[in-house]
Amino acid sequence: TVGIRERTGHYDILYQGAVIASHAAQGRHAVIMEPAHYAGLLRPRGALPAASPPRFDPGYPASADVVVRDLGIYAAIAEEAGV
Repeated sequence: TVGIRERTGHYDILYQGAVIASHAAQGRHAVIMEPAHYAGLLRPRGALPAASPPRFDPGYPASADVVVRDLGIYAAIAEEAGV
């Protein structure tokens, strides 16, 4: 969870009380994107996917494995629940 602090002419984005980003104020409904915030998140064109699932959560244990299940399992559960 992050906090937003409005300042004169810009906004500060805070995480645990520390400013992690700052954006200039824009008009209503403007979309503000900072390319540096996305650095390293996308694969370059032609790059192969990683051999293992990405682990972006620093608290996620490196030894943990992701359980891979057939989607039919979830369809069956939803059907039983009447969803």
